[in-house]
Amino acid sequence: MLEGLTGVYHLTNNKKISKYDLLILLNKHMRNNKIEINKNNQIKSNKSLITTRTGFSFVVPEYNEMIQEMVNWILKHKELYPHYL
Repeated sequence: MLEGLTGVYHLTNNKKISKYDLLILLNKHMRNNKIEINKNNQIKSNKSLITTRTGFSFVVPEYNEMIQEMVNWILKHKELYPHYL
């Protein structure tokens, strides 16, 4: 539903996720935890996006759900993503 919106939106669920945690989710859903991912606590950087505009009813899902949806899309359209499979 467009709801009369214009412009560019950083649409997020406003929940922070670290790069490490995001990689863990991607590894889980795309590689069945086959890749070893090591956490690095030496570098601290916060590049979180937050939604600052309102006026729309769309609810952004949790990261786990969004990644699973992305994986389902990739699997359904394998010809577009040969480098991921």
